Amino acid sequence: MNEIVAALTLLLSLEQSGSKQVLHLEPPAQHHLNIEAPNSVKDKTGKISKKLDATDSKLRFELSPALNAPFTVTAYLCDNAKTYCVKKTHQIDTLSSLPPAQHTPPQKNGVRKQGSSPLSANEDFLKNDPKTAFATAKKHNRPILIDFFGIWCPPCNLLDAEVFAHPDFKKTYASFVKLKMDADSPLSWELKSKYKVTGYPTIIFADTSGTELGRMIGYYPLSDFLTVHTAISSGMPFPQIQAELSLPHDALMSKAEEAEKNGNIDSARNLWLAASALLKKTLNERSKLKHVDAKSLERSISTDLAYSLYRGGKVKEAESLYRKMQRLYPQEFTFSYYYARMLNDLGRSKDAEAPARLAVKYSYGDNHLRSVDALAVALHKQGKSEEANNLIEATIKATTLPEDSALRTHRYLNKLRETQASFAKASTQ
Repeated sequence: MNEIVAALTLLLSLEQSGSKQVLHLEPPAQHHLNIEAPNSVKDKTGKISKKLDATDSKLRFELSPALNAPFTVTAYLCDNAKTYCVKKTHQIDTLSSLPPAQHTPPQKNGVRKQGSSPLSANEDFLKNDPKTAFATAKKHNRPILIDFFGIWCPPCNLLDAEVFAHPDFKKTYASFVKLKMDADSPLSWELKSKYKVTGYPTIIFADTSGTELGRMIGYYPLSDFLTVHTAISSGMPFPQIQAELSLPHDALMSKAEEAEKNGNIDSARNLWLAASALLKKTLNERSKLKHVDAKSLERSISTDLAYSLYRGGKVKEAESLYRKMQRLYPQEFTFSYYYARMLNDLGRSKDAEAPARLAVKYSYGDNHLRSVDALAVALHKQGKSEEANNLIEATIKATTLPEDSALRTHRYLNKLRETQASFAKASTQ
């Protein structure tokens, strides 16, 4: 019991509400917050932030401009069986390391509204809470399933939509401790290094001690997950199965890119349009299937659909789709980021600036580095080179790198430095 209690971790996220920043505190699975206890958020000088509201499933604190990082968070967690309560503290060094909060009101008794989050279809997963996951697995002698995902990743969202939401998956894997790790958050660094994760989605199957039994990289249908479970449960070797293409249009997109490289522009354009038509068909057909989370399916398809439309010459339709997804997910960086990149590629840097700023505002971790790069390019192309360079300098200075140089954070930071170097080179020509 003491080991599990020690491993409990608060789930923290950040909401941008106009000019305000609001810190969300949520309990881990099977726990609730003691709202009668002296929960607080203090800055480095000891100033206390204003508590906006509180239920046993969520606390919200306003972080005013007068408060300065690092912040010390104190909250009191109790298990739902009401056998213990414990004081937990957490230090936040930089707010940019926090994932974005979902735009939903807190619910009593730990109940969340369906569809309130990209992860709503699989609420039986722990989120970014490996300490609790491994302690629970060890105590109860249960195997572990770890999903390394990105909110921007189409096959990751497809797994949410078609596999993790399915009743057969939930029933079959009920005995597993299931953990989701946001691959763009610094919280994922340790486990990504441990398991040498380099692509997403990566699904790790591990025994009760965390020793890897096998992995899946990419999208796999439910039937393959059931095959894996049978093998693990019966003590058989991990099955040799091949990942499916993340979506049926992948082959067409690969051919389109190859045609572009070879200078076959008309052929490439037709292939991009064929890919977009297939994506529309896929969305229409799969969203009608029983047990499919249609909202997650739309998220998984829309990024590639908009890109295929753009590359196929249907820029207005691509813009319309990006804007639709921005409205549906106003506090998610994904669609603003890819929209800004498209506009930069089209030479519309002035138009790209607004979505790029939104991407920077709502991004975190590795996402933030990519979003800053898009905004800096938009600014530089408009002649705002000083602002672009200052943005990059401030971002580089504020970025903490993981020790493992194989993790993508290093690559994205290097890309930011390369972008800055290209600005300097352009100014001398």
